[in-house]
Amino acid sequence: MFSTKNIIKISRKFQEMATNSTTKVEKGHFVVYTLDGQRFVFPLKHLKTYIFRELLSISEEEFGLPRNGPITFPCDASFMKDAANLIYERTSLAKERALLQSLVIKT
Repeated sequence: MFSTKNIIKISRKFQEMATNSTTKVEKGHFVVYTLDGQRFVFPLKHLKTYIFRELLSISEEEFGLPRNGPITFPCDASFMKDAANLIYERTSLAKERALLQSLVIKT
C-alpha cells in the first residue's frame, strides 16, 4: 500500500513531468492516464480517497511503479469518469468499493 508521503512524492514527480510537457497542469493537481489513452487531471487531495489509493495499488501490481512516464490506471475512460463523479459527490465508501469491484470483474 502507498503511504501518504510516497503518494505525494510520486505525484510531485509526475506533476513536474506534466508541467514540462506541452499541456501544463495547474499547481496542486496530478495527471493520470487510462488504458485507452485518455488524460485526467485531479487535485492532489483526491490521492487520499479510497478509490485512488486502490487504483494506484492495482496500477502498481499490473505495471509496476513508473519511472519516467505517466501514471496509467488499469481502466478505461468511462470507469475513470464514474470514479471522478463518486469522488466529487463525496459518496459512501460502499459505492467506491462497488465501482472498484466492477473493475475487478471486468479484468
